[in-house]
Amino acid sequence: MKQDELLERFEKEFNVLKKNLKFKTSLEELDREFYIKDNMLRAGYVPTNLLKFITKIINDALRPLGDYLHSLIIPNPHYLPSVTESRTFTDEEKEKFKKLISKIMELSSRNGINGIIHDTQSEGKFIDDSMVFWNKTLKPEIITVLKKVNTKWNEP
Repeated sequence: MKQDELLERFEKEFNVLKKNLKFKTSLEELDREFYIKDNMLRAGYVPTNLLKFITKIINDALRPLGDYLHSLIIPNPHYLPSVTESRTFTDEEKEKFKKLISKIMELSSRNGINGIIHDTQSEGKFIDDSMVFWNKTLKPEIITVLKKVNTKWNEP
């Protein structure tokens, strides 16, 4: 199947899924933030369980950010970049990171529960809740963190 055909089929199936589960997040929003279409094209097919595919991509994007924030709170003492970056942040900032990690873990564990019990309605809510958290909270904070780290690495 050609790329255009795959994308067209993917968009149709996404729209059916969105309508059935009544979530608000658009394919364009998901693609802009989590590269959903690129992931599907890399796979080379439209997944048979599109909902699982989408929630896994979201989860796979959030978890490493939680791990990174964790490394800023508790750096690996044998890895100079981790120690250096950790020293860039105040205790107050690290407390904020703990709250972000907690929310990431709540979303991630909820996604795991939804997958095990096959609660598709909750999975639709997971998509919307993840996008709201990403757009309103996590993305702005991660940008601030990365800019501060980058400034630190640019010091002589």
